[in-house]
Amino acid sequence: KASKTLIWSPIYVFAQPSVLGITSAIPIYRTTGELQGVMAIDQSTYETIHLAEYLQREPTQQVSCPAQSSWGFKGFHEFWLNETNAWIYPHLHKTAERMIELSCREAKDELEKKALNQAARELLLAQSSDWAFIMRTGTMVSYATRRTKSHLMRFNKLYQEHCQSNRYSVSHHKLDRFLCLGLVYYKDKDTYSLAVDAATTA
Repeated sequence: KASKTLIWSPIYVFAQPSVLGITSAIPIYRTTGELQGVMAIDQSTYETIHLAEYLQREPTQQVSCPAQSSWGFKGFHEFWLNETNAWIYPHLHKTAERMIELSCREAKDELEKKALNQAARELLLAQSSDWAFIMRTGTMVSYATRRTKSHLMRFNKLYQEHCQSNRYSVSHHKLDRFLCLGLVYYKDKDTYSLAVDAATTA
């Protein structure tokens, strides 16, 4: 009543149920200025937790299947899948299958781990929807095509080097060349702006 505006209480323990909560209240006045009443609502406070922890607490969940749609033209995917860019998807699917294969392997040393992580980066960069979008709009098509092909090429080079021998044989010099080819941004040779773990990418 004294504040004549919306107020919030401190966080406190509700009587029933015994959980942390907060109350908001606002006075309601008549046109004459006379206090008519107070509207209030109790709200439980929320705790930020990891998805895995929530599923442990609430193991029974409703399974849903979202409808396939996008923000693109007509709400579907034809901007990203049409005669201008359909050629990229067989290559992306094959590369994804190869990444799954690589992700099942345990790196023998730091060099191999770095190479596997770089392969994951190349896949993610090749999968960027920007390239297919640009191909459809017809703007800078050569650039989008070059980016798609270059990331796929570098992935396949790393994959071939890894699979052609029992022990990963690419040298530090070769790996540095892979990192510097094209637009793979990194701060230095050990810290990359695109942080990727090959073990979890696939």
